[in-house]
Amino acid sequence: MDIVRSKIKIQNIFEDVQTLFSLPSLLISIACFGFGVGVIGLVVLHNWKTVEVFVFYDSFYSLLMNFGPLVAVFWTAGRVPIEAKKFQDAFCKKIEYRMAFGIAIENQQIDKSLFDTSDLVFSGANVIFYRRSLVLGFAGSILTYTILLVNTNDC
Repeated sequence: MDIVRSKIKIQNIFEDVQTLFSLPSLLISIACFGFGVGVIGLVVLHNWKTVEVFVFYDSFYSLLMNFGPLVAVFWTAGRVPIEAKKFQDAFCKKIEYRMAFGIAIENQQIDKSLFDTSDLVFSGANVIFYRRSLVLGFAGSILTYTILLVNTNDC
């Protein structure tokens, strides 16, 4: 019963954090994505032979400061499903040990409900679901869209 209470408490905290940070995290993600396209477009369009080194360092710094918050949001929020999976695996091992040693489990329904937990995944207003793999997806999208925009501007 203590595990069930802990699980309910964790889910309530998760829902409160999701409600509080859902829209701001979406807006941060959109702003970082748009700024990343702009900076990479600037880097691609510049003639680096005639520009001073300061402009190159400034562009690199801007790109780094842009991707920092984006990676931080995805990396931190992407840890939640990993920890939920660890919790579920640890609980399953304890149940298996009890069954292996013949210890009776009082309430089978509680155990089944803990086995069947869904993934806890943070989202940005239910538009973007934050997983760690999304960092590479965003980086690839920014690069692809920037190259497409540069190619259409050259025509």
